[in-house]
Amino acid sequence: MLAGNATAEAFENIDEKDARSIYVLRELEKSFTFRNEALDITYINITTDLNVGNVEAIVECLKSTSSMVSTPPEGTVYKNINIWVGDSKLQHRLVSSEVGFRVNRTWLEDNEVSEQSVKLSIYHSGNWDILPTEKTYEDAEYVYYEANTSNEIRTHFAIVEYIENEPVSSDVGDDSVAEDGMDSDPLNDGSDMASEGNENTDRSGAEEADLSDLNMLTFAIPILMVLVVLYSSYYGTTKEENIGSVGNGWGIQNDKQVGEDNASEKIADRNAAKDISGKDAKNEPHDKGK
Repeated sequence: MLAGNATAEAFENIDEKDARSIYVLRELEKSFTFRNEALDITYINITTDLNVGNVEAIVECLKSTSSMVSTPPEGTVYKNINIWVGDSKLQHRLVSSEVGFRVNRTWLEDNEVSEQSVKLSIYHSGNWDILPTEKTYEDAEYVYYEANTSNEIRTHFAIVEYIENEPVSSDVGDDSVAEDGMDSDPLNDGSDMASEGNENTDRSGAEEADLSDLNMLTFAIPILMVLVVLYSSYYGTTKEENIGSVGNGWGIQNDKQVGEDNASEKIADRNAAKDISGKDAKNEPHDKGK
């Protein structure tokens, strides 16, 4: 920063300018408040780890991109701004720093910009980067925001509409590949083909196993039926033989018993005949004596 609040920015590019000075003490947040209606920077907060004394903050509202940068910021730009706080040594003593700003509702409506897409962009090391930005307040005319500048408060800024790049849907990618008939990832497709081949092999193996089981079952059923018939025939024949054997045994025993009974009757008849003969013999001599 040059003496007399002059900066290196091209004079003809400065639309509005304001400066504030405060005394900064260690570990106390100090706020530079800007009430110039032509500026859309409302405050700058800083906290240091050292007593640094009196510090001046300069804000320049520009007509276009700063003459000190090579490329414009990305997105729809609401305002280009330069901020210069203290000297280069102060940056090394900063603990925190925030910038408050506002955006006119009319601009949001005219440019169809949503409140959530407004961000503060910072020029750093030749590139424009988006800073963490949050909406803090709103009224009928403005929407207010605060951005964390990561202890960068001597550089170029821009209030912009920032739209994050939406991730490409995997479904959309698949549809595109299908429509174009192109193989976007041969390695993956090869893996898919191998996987499908394994699945087909598994299915074929399972089908062969099922068919083999069915053939075995078809072959086994007739054999089982034959065995059942043979067993039934054998069991029936054996049972009849056993019954016949038992019947024959009873028949022999009955015949023997009948024979024995007949013999007994014959013996009894002979004995009876003898008894009768004996009696007759005794009676004959007795009659002769008479």
